[in-house]
Amino acid sequence: FTAPRIHYKMFLVIFLTLSIFSHFQSGLCNGGYTEPFGCQGEAINDRTRDDALSFFNFIRARLALGHYHMFGLSSASHMNKLRWDCNLESIAERVVHYCPKDAPLMRVVNAINFN
Repeated sequence: FTAPRIHYKMFLVIFLTLSIFSHFQSGLCNGGYTEPFGCQGEAINDRTRDDALSFFNFIRARLALGHYHMFGLSSASHMNKLRWDCNLESIAERVVHYCPKDAPLMRVVNAINFN
């Protein structure tokens, strides 16, 4: 992994937060206004939170519509949007903070890499 350490930690915070939390978000339109998340964490800002959340919801929407049959994944009839949770972000930040600098790389099993 060649990305700078700060980007790796930022990714881990985002990934852990979204992986743990899959509550539902209402489908109401907001008229283009983006309400602040209100998180106290300093690892990422609201723009990054919104970008990450939009990315994962985009992938989930494509999965729900059946665009990933080539990976053996079926469509979903009730795929809900993810919603950001500041408490889980805080937990993820603490977990990442205590990661060892030279953690051994392990072979990944049961994962899909999107290029």
